[in-house]
Amino acid sequence: MLGEIDFTVKEAEEMVTRLIKEIIPFEQKQAAIAASMKKITKAQGLSLGDRACLALAKLENLPALTADKAWIKAEHQVKIILIR
Repeated sequence: MLGEIDFTVKEAEEMVTRLIKEIIPFEQKQAAIAASMKKITKAQGLSLGDRACLALAKLENLPALTADKAWIKAEHQVKIILIR
């Protein structure tokens, strides 16, 4: 494919660890919270990935940062900070 870049698994892991401070596993408690948000976020079109981020923010009692204004419209009890 045009523009496709091939990386080995090791190269990809090295790039990710340089860019991301901490990787938090998506575990049962976070998954349950994300699943419970489906009904209240459906109208805004939030994905499982979006809900996973919101669930983690809720679990950690932290704001969620996003560039997606749709997150603000959903009633999910998480503080949202728009980054642009």
